[in-house]
Amino acid sequence: MSEDTLGRGQTGIIDSVRCCRIQLARKKIICNRHLKKEDAVLEVAHLQRLQHSHVVRVVGTYTLRKTLVILLYPVAEWDLEAFMDEYLDLLTEKTWQLSSLTFTDTLITFIGCLSTAICFIHEQNIKHMDIKPKNLLVRRQRGAPSYKIYVADFGIARAYMSAAESETDSPISLTRIYEAPEVALQDKRDFSADIFSLGRVFMEMLATVYSFLVFPNLSGLPDERQRLLELRKASSGNPAFHANIDVVTQWRREIFGAQCPGWLDGSSRMPREVADFFASMIVPEPTSRPSASLLKKLSADIRCSECDSGPDAFEAAE
Repeated sequence: MSEDTLGRGQTGIIDSVRCCRIQLARKKIICNRHLKKEDAVLEVAHLQRLQHSHVVRVVGTYTLRKTLVILLYPVAEWDLEAFMDEYLDLLTEKTWQLSSLTFTDTLITFIGCLSTAICFIHEQNIKHMDIKPKNLLVRRQRGAPSYKIYVADFGIARAYMSAAESETDSPISLTRIYEAPEVALQDKRDFSADIFSLGRVFMEMLATVYSFLVFPNLSGLPDERQRLLELRKASSGNPAFHANIDVVTQWRREIFGAQCPGWLDGSSRMPREVADFFASMIVPEPTSRPSASLLKKLSADIRCSECDSGPDAFEAAE
């Protein structure tokens, strides 16, 4: 039974359906001469190999004329961008008192969870190649005041027989704002291109955490993520991170040096040494970026307890 439209991706429409009391996301990929059905099937193959607690799960597939349909679980209420925006939009002095600790802890936990998930993806010799907030889904966990994050949208991911084969230079279609410099130049890139994109996402997450922590000390509504976007545009006219590495580096030094209770101090769940390490994720030289396995190791203390528990069990819709 079809329910709500969840969104539209580069290659298809996503809506919510109910099957045997289980609510699923249904992704419809319309195939044509520009997108062959064989290529679309690759997305299914990638996801079927990625059985992980923080990766969306393929339930099944079917074809209908020129349309490939993929059934996914779970259905999420937000993508990461919408999740951060919603909390900032609701931010007032009253709601800050009630939600700031839960929200900031959630984002910090997500950093550990995403590090674990990307490490798992790379261990399967798969590059995601389009890591961005809109491709990271957030779901409220039933019966608990907590949230869980998932890596999704492998529409342009590539799978390889070995890590050595992962170095490619073929043109791809992806989101330019978060792409690594070598991808923008259509140069050779390997798994480290994902690390660059993930580092940019982490910076935006930390900017949002910072906005919450400084809110009581400001007269207006802070939005450090928006300020970071404006700084990038003002510098080069191009909002892409790879075109503004120096600007972003200076911004990082500025906010990381700020003094604010709970911000990278002894009371924070995010140790300063871990946050400082994020700077190495966004350097121009791919070989200087850390591996996903190192990120997983460094962030082990801030991830959730379900990271190693396997894919989510099916829950009947309420």
